[in-house]
Amino acid sequence: MRSARGSPGTCRARAAPLHNANKRPFAERGISLVAVKTGRGFAYPEYEPFWPPEPAYELLEVRAEVEVNLEARSLAGTAVNVLRCTDRCEKILLHAVGMKIEEVLVNGSKARYTYTGRELEVYPERASRGDVLEVLVRYRVVEPKAGVWFVPTDGGKPYIAYTQGQPEDTRFWLPTYDYPNRKAVVELAVKAPKGLKVVSNGKLLQHTVEGGSEKWVYRLDSRIPTYLIAFAVGDFYVKEEERDGLLLQYVVPKGREEDVERSFAKTKEMIKFFEEYTGVKYPYPKYSQVCVDEFVAGGMENASVTILTSATLHDEKAHLDFRSEPLVSHELAHQWFGDLVTCKDWSHLWLNEGFATLMEALWRRRELGVDEFVYDLVGMMDSYLAEYGRYARPIVTRLYKYPDEVFDSHSYPKAALVLWTLANLVGEERFREGVRKYLEARREQNADTEDLRKIMEEVSGLKLDWFFEQYVYNAGHPSLKVSYRWDEKEKILELRIAQTQGDDSLPKYRVPLEVVVVGPDYREERKLWVEDRQHTFTFNLPSKPKAVCVDPEFKAFKALALDLPPDELLGIATGCPHLYPRVLAVRELAKKASPVHVDELAKMLFSEEEFWGLRSEVAQAIASIGG
Repeated sequence: MRSARGSPGTCRARAAPLHNANKRPFAERGISLVAVKTGRGFAYPEYEPFWPPEPAYELLEVRAEVEVNLEARSLAGTAVNVLRCTDRCEKILLHAVGMKIEEVLVNGSKARYTYTGRELEVYPERASRGDVLEVLVRYRVVEPKAGVWFVPTDGGKPYIAYTQGQPEDTRFWLPTYDYPNRKAVVELAVKAPKGLKVVSNGKLLQHTVEGGSEKWVYRLDSRIPTYLIAFAVGDFYVKEEERDGLLLQYVVPKGREEDVERSFAKTKEMIKFFEEYTGVKYPYPKYSQVCVDEFVAGGMENASVTILTSATLHDEKAHLDFRSEPLVSHELAHQWFGDLVTCKDWSHLWLNEGFATLMEALWRRRELGVDEFVYDLVGMMDSYLAEYGRYARPIVTRLYKYPDEVFDSHSYPKAALVLWTLANLVGEERFREGVRKYLEARREQNADTEDLRKIMEEVSGLKLDWFFEQYVYNAGHPSLKVSYRWDEKEKILELRIAQTQGDDSLPKYRVPLEVVVVGPDYREERKLWVEDRQHTFTFNLPSKPKAVCVDPEFKAFKALALDLPPDELLGIATGCPHLYPRVLAVRELAKKASPVHVDELAKMLFSEEEFWGLRSEVAQAIASIGG
């Protein structure tokens, strides 16, 4: 999912302490392992570690038939949850919020049940391990508080209804097990007013007219979590095409037909690219992209039917400045990461969102080039650091109360940057092989972080426990301060790198760094490991370098500060052949330079050969310098 809201957690209390006796590695700085693990300012004091429910059954299939009443903002229907008992099923707990329960049957017979308004407990007569039960619930829900949203016209009459189930809102319109660690085949029949169209997961099996209503029956024979069960009802225009037998649908409100091509023209190429990069074919029988007004997020990757904000549609004038591809590619990537393989619980959300964010960036590299990709990584780091200013938490954490809290810049951009660092550590080809094995091994199942780690170790031959421990299971990040000194007599460059991160991060990180030194007539490349608090690396060079470029291609996740005088920074900004060091140098010049440096910066600003993102950074720097 791509949120249309800001990151949560702008006002949080200090994290609650948890017991952990293993503090010895941090004793020298007086840092508690607990504080490092839990982070800073994310969890409220009363928070306790959350563990997912483990019901005594496997969910096999969800079949439902609902009638949508747009004017009454209501749903009525039946839901059948087919399950296999993995132990004695003395009671079956289903999630159902704010519903009127009219009848409950188990295998065709009336069953006893209790309903709290939030949970439905069903008591089968006899159910032993291995038994298959069909639990039918007849119900009605009026003006649900979440889960289904009714969008009115200017006159107030609803003309669109759509669902949004993530993270745990399917329970507001469908009585079922509503947590990601159970997956099921889905069949959904939707009755809607005649003349409107309905789109849902999977293939359209049946479409009939019944008086003043039309009935649409869809089925997806792939196992998905229930938060991805979805439908959209509306007065839609539908454009269809095919790619190698795969049905592609572009569904937009009527009147927006001319905007379809501008937003979705790249869909075929994106599917091809993601299939090639992951080594796994698109997993579903169709892919529908549905745009709705007043969508509560940016987009939602419901398996085979993504629902998007209609704001991603734009006219010819807006097309000069606005692109839909970031949103479209992000939600498409989720069809593999999140839908085909789903995080076992929300503490491992990064496996969904981190991968989708990285794949979105990799598509950008494929479509627009390396500079666009690197500048996207810079933007990710900016987003994460802005959130880090408010709080810090491990990417994988169980200290939360509401699952929405972990849909933040730690699960999205930070996670994507950590995955990209992993790709460069093991090599991108082996990373892609690991991704393929991960998707195939956990296909239509759940996964946790250890599943990914073990597969990446297998394909790379490397031990990666240290990597996951420092980047995924602990809060914070490495902060590196770079300075250097040139010895003209000895012809030696001394490069100093210090780790300066605070107490909400580990005292020391292992960071792989590449360095490129550019001179008047030479280029030297070096691969380094930063493992101590202070490092000095020496380079024997023929003459004073023009630019020293640290991590030139942004391959390592870290905050990097250039502790250099303005002339050296200007040398990097003008002489480094890679974008990332130039951006950092320009940003530092904004703080340190004087008006005498503006002329050199202005040359970059007015050069149409320079990358637009760098020129934007230069413009901001000149504004800060003044003169």
